[in-house]
Amino acid sequence: MEQEEIRQLWADGEDWVIKRQHNQYFHRPDGKYGDWKPGLPPGVVKPDVDTLFDD
Repeated sequence: MEQEEIRQLWADGEDWVIKRQHNQYFHRPDGKYGDWKPGLPPGVVKPDVDTLFDD
């Protein structure tokens, strides 16, 4: 079973929390709880996030 990993970053003028689970990304604004949105936040590209998760 693969664990979920969570990282934080700044993009498009806002702090974001990004979760990687089963090689898929989900995001939501930092400090706001609720459902995770699939994919990456606006202004974020996959190579940058892969670096953030040490891939």
